[in-house]
Amino acid sequence: MTKAVDPLSRRGECNSLPRSEDFAEEDTEGWKKLDYLLCVGERYEEREGLMREKGLKQNTVSRQIIVDSRTDAAANEKQENLKGGPKSKQPDREIPQDVKNKIIKGLRGNEILFVCEKPLTKSDCNKNEHRLMMTEKMISWSPSFLSDDEKELLKTRDEKNKLNEIPIELLEPTLNTCKLALRRWEMKKPGRSSSVAFVLAGGWYDVVARNGLKVGDRVEVWSFRRGSQLCLALITKRN
Repeated sequence: MTKAVDPLSRRGECNSLPRSEDFAEEDTEGWKKLDYLLCVGERYEEREGLMREKGLKQNTVSRQIIVDSRTDAAANEKQENLKGGPKSKQPDREIPQDVKNKIIKGLRGNEILFVCEKPLTKSDCNKNEHRLMMTEKMISWSPSFLSDDEKELLKTRDEKNKLNEIPIELLEPTLNTCKLALRRWEMKKPGRSSSVAFVLAGGWYDVVARNGLKVGDRVEVWSFRRGSQLCLALITKRN
């Protein structure tokens, strides 16, 4: 039995004419050359149609994969936000070299992270308020400057029902250090969802006075570690 040969497989042979053995499955009795050529054309169109259909299916699958990937990414981001996870990565910032040298060489610190930048408000510089406030929205970077244990500690209260605080060492703009405390405040407003802020207290106004800070001054807060001890650095950005 003669094996049928697909004439389309020899499209590149421009000078070849179709042969009767190429059409073993056809009733070729009485065919002329034109009949063979018409059959070749029909087979070619059929083959092209199948290839187009296959390509369309592949493109549809590819688009579906892209859509599914984007949907999964959006779902993951939504889930992360529901869990209170970070909304953005650490900004690309450089800490001033003199401050960096003081942290690394002078204080033997490491794990330097940007915390926030803000203008000092009237309450930040008020002697009676005696604290620097940083809203949770200001510091929602990844990785966080707080460990998981520190975050949980700040949500708890002591035996006197006072919110627990974390003792920290602050590197002032003068490159001198002092002792302060970091606290977490949850502020509830009638008819609105509560907001969270972190405050530096326990001697903050003394920092304001020593460094001549005033309302409107822009400051950056950075964190670093000395062993497991949390430390912060305050940098002024005056014109």
